[in-house]
Parts: sequence; C-alpha cells; structure tokens
Amino acid sequence: MNCTAGMSPIPTTQPTWRLVLCAVLLTLVAVPSATAATRPVAAVGGYFSCASDSAAKTSCWGRSDRAQTTAPSATFESITLGHAHACGLSSTGVATCWGESTLGRTTPPKNVSFVELSAGSTNTCGVVDDGTLSCFGDNTVGQSGPPSGQFEHVASGFDNACAISTSRTISCWGDDARGQGAPPAGAFTAISMGDGIGCAARSVGTIACWGSGSSSISSSIPKG
Repeated sequence: MNCTAGMSPIPTTQPTWRLVLCAVLLTLVAVPSATAATRPVAAVGGYFSCASDSAAKTSCWGRSDRAQTTAPSATFESITLGHAHACGLSSTGVATCWGESTLGRTTPPKNVSFVELSAGSTNTCGVVDDGTLSCFGDNTVGQSGPPSGQFEHVASGFDNACAISTSRTISCWGDDARGQGAPPAGAFTAISMGDGIGCAARSVGTIACWGSGSSSISSSIPKG
C-alpha cells in the first residue's frame, strides 16, 4: 500500500480500510511534474515505512526485526511495502527487494523488466513491460499465480491480488474467503487491495469496493 509524498502521513495503526482508500484516492491526485531524480515517493507497510528523498535515495524507519528498514543504496522510481519486506523499481524496470526473505518474497525473477510493482503481505506482483503479470513470493493460496492476458495496473493485498486489464476490467486471484476475489463489473482506472477488501476507481470517477466490510466502506466514500 503506497502513499505519495505531499499528503499527510498515515500511521500503520490506522484501520486497513483507511490505507486502502488512501492508496486508491491518491491515484486520482495530480502530482506536479518532476524528473525521476526528484519525484517524491513514499510507502506504508506492516509497522514500517519507506520514502525517497529529493535524490530518490530510499530511507526506511519503524519495525526492523526482518531487516525491512535496511534499504539498499540505490535509486528507485517507485517503492512498495508488504508486511515485512519491500521492493523498489528502478528506471530500467529492475526490481530490488529487501527485508523478510522466506518464501522467496525478496527474490524477483531475473531478466524481467517491470513497469509497476505491488507488494502484498508475503508476496509481490508486477506488470511486466510486455503487459503480462509476474508474481513472486508466497503462493500458499495462489496469490502468486496471476492470470494470463494484458494488464495495465496491479494491486496486491493480504493473500490475494487484482489487476486492471487493458480493457479496463478487473481480474483477481488468490484467497477469496471474504469476497475479495469477486470485483464488480465495469471499467476501472485505478485499484488498491487491503486485508480481505479491494477498492477501485471507475472510469466515470466514482469508487467501488468489494470484499469484507465493503458495504460500510462504500457508504462512507464522498460522492463526486
């Protein structure tokens, strides 16, 4: 779950749904033009956070029992955090991960160029430069087994993930015990996943949520 700098920091003690909505709504916020070397980037994970400075160098703070706050000395265009691991994406599409390494969650595939990454609780999924999806890490409930097809955006949650295809529809995989794998029909432009819930921005500008607690969350979303 990521938040772009310039918005108020969101503590990791906030309820999951607030982090979900933050991630979705921030995709609708216009960020001033900036070069890769100056674009501010921040992300919130499980009891730790990471952010880039003006030179795009990454610093992390918070819980560090799995080396999740020991960021490599590298520049990233984006960063994404899971429960105890993190991944950064370079300008050339190379994924570098650190933190908890069990289940292969810090071992991205070699010779794969990503255009987008999203860390889940114990795995990470990304959109490859050819439009396909690639995941690595825990696959206990199929959360690292994405569908085939062409996609533009991906979002990983606690034990599942969903992606927006080039036709703007949503496909999900992994755990579906709470309905988080059953997104609504329609055309979407942005998506975020949390613990048992997902939210996405429709092409018409409204937001739809599904999964655990989605009814109460949807009723609290400002109309616009």
